[in-house]
Amino acid sequence: MPAITDSVQFVKGIGPKKVKLFEKLHISTLQDALETYPRDYEDRTHITRIADIADEDRYAVRAILGTEPKVSRIRKGMTLVKCTIFDESGSLGVTWFNQPYITAQLRVGQEYLFYGRVQGFGRVRQMISPQAEKVAENDQNPGRIVPVYPLTAGISSRQLAGWIAQALTEMSDTIPEDLPPKLRLDHQLPARDWAIRTVHAPASFEELELARRRLVFEELFYLTAGLA
Repeated sequence: MPAITDSVQFVKGIGPKKVKLFEKLHISTLQDALETYPRDYEDRTHITRIADIADEDRYAVRAILGTEPKVSRIRKGMTLVKCTIFDESGSLGVTWFNQPYITAQLRVGQEYLFYGRVQGFGRVRQMISPQAEKVAENDQNPGRIVPVYPLTAGISSRQLAGWIAQALTEMSDTIPEDLPPKLRLDHQLPARDWAIRTVHAPASFEELELARRRLVFEELFYLTAGLA
């Protein structure tokens, strides 16, 4: 099992070519990857019924794939994939641009959590190029907070999130603590291992705020110590 000081190449799916791309993000080791914090988060915890979509905005919709996704080529280098999804309140058209591979990932009758921007109104309303995650049977709360990472050509935020999650799962040891116990106690700071794991996969925004507070405190503490 990899340790925090090992190369990112220890994570399954990261080969020599990907290592070169990671170097553009200044990531060489698992520690570098874990300290590459999300630049933003998508709140997919608030699931909206299709009938309750009111404005052009981003929504998380729990719905069933109602029609087979069909690929059409509107011009050279441009493809559209279209289908319809539905829940107990209504139906909604979905369109993906230049993602023909999505047809192999979706199955009619399966329930998914779709997250994306809805455009248009009434019957012409469409969800544009959403992320789609399969909803497990009997999963009452499929929504989650999704991290968004800084990117480079060849690495998507979703890929980076998956690799970091895998690294956190496979690591053979915990992330070393670097603040004195009394300092943590005086300022009510959580452990560094918990903070880093939480900032990459927060269960709630309250936990995320606590994790961020710990990491910001650590950064300012060492900056102040260095200046002293």
